[in-house]
Amino acid sequence: MMRKVFVPAVVLFLAFGITRPASAITTITPGTDGIERISGGVFELGLDNLLLVRYQSTGSDPNTVSTLEASYVGGLTPRYFLADNFSLAANLELFYGKRSETAGGVESTSSDLGFLGLVMANYYVRLGWGMFFAPGIGGGGFYGTRSTPSATPGMTDNAALYGGAVKVDLGFVFYAGPHFNLKGGPDVLIRFGNVKPEGVDGESLMSVEAGFHIGLAYSI
Repeated sequence: MMRKVFVPAVVLFLAFGITRPASAITTITPGTDGIERISGGVFELGLDNLLLVRYQSTGSDPNTVSTLEASYVGGLTPRYFLADNFSLAANLELFYGKRSETAGGVESTSSDLGFLGLVMANYYVRLGWGMFFAPGIGGGGFYGTRSTPSATPGMTDNAALYGGAVKVDLGFVFYAGPHFNLKGGPDVLIRFGNVKPEGVDGESLMSVEAGFHIGLAYSI
């Protein structure tokens, strides 16, 4: 009698052990999930943005001099992968900057507006799970206008801005899927050239802007 009871009990125990719930048999295994590389021939269209704000105050009342500078660079970036994980891109961007200085209660302002074009080369180093470190370097030029208040009330004086530019990209890219990615990281933008007011000899221009850029892109 004892044997007849024991055998069914063993059968039931094994059955429940083998057919335990799915949650109980979930495991974590090593692997290479996520986007592993970007193949040559892939085309991307991206949108990039870089915003810089700088404030400085020196001296003490009534001789305080305060300066506020803000600049924005942003636009479209078509990118093509010539080989696996290696791309060439064209940064087609507008730049806008404003500088305001207050000294002795008198404020003076100037603003810059223009176009910046760069050709960038980037190499994508996979970090895992769709994340890449994508350092790059590029060069190009810019052209724009600087506006300052004129001695005549209600008027402005304009000066042409033009020259070359170099950009160092130390950004990261996360591919959420085969068609969509997000990017962000530090950038260094160096511009050198001239500022030439109308009818007046120009002067040299040199600026170094470092900031954090953000963007997104769609791949096809």
